[in-house]
Amino acid sequence: MTDNDSQYNSLAGFVYIFNLIVGAGALALPKAFSEAGLLLSAIIIVILAFLSFMTCSFMVEAMAIANAVLQQKEKAKIENHEVNEKIETLQDESRTLLSNNAEINGQPSFEIRKKVEMGEMARMFFGKIGIRLFYLCIAVYLYGDLAIYATAVPKSMRDVICETSESSGNDSNNTNVSISSSGQDDDKCCGLRRDDVYRILVAAFAVLVCPFAFTNVQKTKYIQYLTTFLRWLCFSFMIVLALIHLGKGKGNGRPSVADFSGIPDLFGASVYSFMCQHSLPSLITPLKSKKNVTTILFMDVGVALLFYSLLSFTALFTFVDSEIEDVYTLSFKHITSTGISTFLALYPVFALSASFPIISITLRENLKALFHKDDRKFPWIVDRIGFPLFAVLPPIVIALSTTNVEMLVSLTGSYAGVGVQYIIPTMLIVYGRQKAAEILGFNDNDYGSFFKHRFWTWMILSWTLLSVGVVTAYNIKKRI
Repeated sequence: MTDNDSQYNSLAGFVYIFNLIVGAGALALPKAFSEAGLLLSAIIIVILAFLSFMTCSFMVEAMAIANAVLQQKEKAKIENHEVNEKIETLQDESRTLLSNNAEINGQPSFEIRKKVEMGEMARMFFGKIGIRLFYLCIAVYLYGDLAIYATAVPKSMRDVICETSESSGNDSNNTNVSISSSGQDDDKCCGLRRDDVYRILVAAFAVLVCPFAFTNVQKTKYIQYLTTFLRWLCFSFMIVLALIHLGKGKGNGRPSVADFSGIPDLFGASVYSFMCQHSLPSLITPLKSKKNVTTILFMDVGVALLFYSLLSFTALFTFVDSEIEDVYTLSFKHITSTGISTFLALYPVFALSASFPIISITLRENLKALFHKDDRKFPWIVDRIGFPLFAVLPPIVIALSTTNVEMLVSLTGSYAGVGVQYIIPTMLIVYGRQKAAEILGFNDNDYGSFFKHRFWTWMILSWTLLSVGVVTAYNIKKRI
């Protein structure tokens, strides 16, 4: 049951879900748009926004079914006690529980009262193999998330440090300019190669942030407030600066109409940018009134679509393709003052660093669930040392081997992201509806998705298979 003190109204729910949707993935969208072209990008992102809303509605229905199934099991358990023990106090307790958890006619209610996470729903609706595949998909997605963060933060810091170093060097010693113009030292930063500076910063990031994976630290509301404020300040700066630049007639962008070779990166970035399904149970359950939850989700996805379009299309007409960085905040060094461009470049450092410990802890717990067998406990060294290291070391190794954030976003979104956003919600609703018919004998669900016909589930799965196939074919072609 949800504590009344922790509940919030529909407006707050809209804001929380929107803040979850608009995250780090948005920073890779402008580059992906520039590679795929104006018209192709617009078509694909609209399709993916629609599919994301559909699977969000699947998640809401699955949550309602899970609540009803739990109530039915509790009801059966209480009735069994009544029959076997015939104790008056137990009968009183059972009547109290039933009055809280069932409708007047004694049937279980589909009301979403208890928070049932995606993993718990998987255990309720899937078999053993399905549960393993679920946790494997979630783990791969979280690995991708951490690799993106571990790459974007040091890369942003390196670019700020190197830009500052080059500016001070040019002011104090004109010989640096001649060396750079000759092409001999343009890869230098603070006397080192830029790649070496980046790797040093990756190592520093690992030392400072990765130890949190060994703890049970929780994200506080103050960190959420701070990162939300910084996010909106940063994105507002980027949109306004681009619009001002265009208003002055200084836009240099000449976007293409369509370039199908950019589909893989665009697909991955777009999927990643509409990701919220895995966190909906935590955000929807505390809503005071859930009767408008579908409308809230539709508005969230719609406003996010408009926001992404505004961010990306202003980028396409403001910058030439070569000026749009894979971390979009780094692009503004071309058009604004040093102070603002430095703030924008450092945004990923603040926002992503705050999220890295929480995601690493989430990954650690999912890895434990993936490898858990029966009721056996893991040895202390495996539980306290092995799993945290297993969670943070692969992302750091990936970050040391590449600076290509766009590629990491593309791979994460195109494969694991597709599983989390499309396949898992669709499978949850398919097996959840079967479970409702099997255990409850009915599925009169007030929170049922508008997309009830089997056509929609088959469409999601077919689109997913087609999209992953196209992305894989393009990636293979690039390597040949």
